[in-house]
Amino acid sequence: MGNSAVYRISTGDDMDEALAMARRLLALRSVGCCPQDVSANVWTRAAGGYLGVDGLLVSGTVMEELTEEVVAGLPEGPVELWTRDLPLDSGIVEQLVAVVGPDPATISWDVCWPGNHTRCGFEVGLNGAALWHPVSPAGHSVYVHVSPSHAEQAHELAAAVGGRVMGEPATGW
Repeated sequence: MGNSAVYRISTGDDMDEALAMARRLLALRSVGCCPQDVSANVWTRAAGGYLGVDGLLVSGTVMEELTEEVVAGLPEGPVELWTRDLPLDSGIVEQLVAVVGPDPATISWDVCWPGNHTRCGFEVGLNGAALWHPVSPAGHSVYVHVSPSHAEQAHELAAAVGGRVMGEPATGW
């Protein structure tokens, strides 16, 4: 942790616009040079709605054939679900967005930027999910990670996708 500077570049009420900005950022990444992946976290009180999302993990050990039965028998309560690092084309983003509803969630893309290959990428915080700053804004926010020596790249990336750097950077990945 702490190897990137993270900048919020957009916050708004439209989830589709935040995800469209993420797709534009994905198109700006360097290709073929570094391992690249996507992962997600969700905080919910009703985990059952997420059973159809491939790759989501919960803490505990249950035989696969008993998962649906066990989850159905759990009382509602705070649950964190997450994925391992998955290939960029895994479909996790679309699956998660289809069921997230009002639950806070984060989606993180670990990619590299042209000329910047050190712990770079971007994230979307849905439904006011807490990311990097002490007070998370309501709505859906987009963040970019750059190496601390490439601060100007955060401004360039934000401008290229229709955003702007909002406030000071935080210490990221």
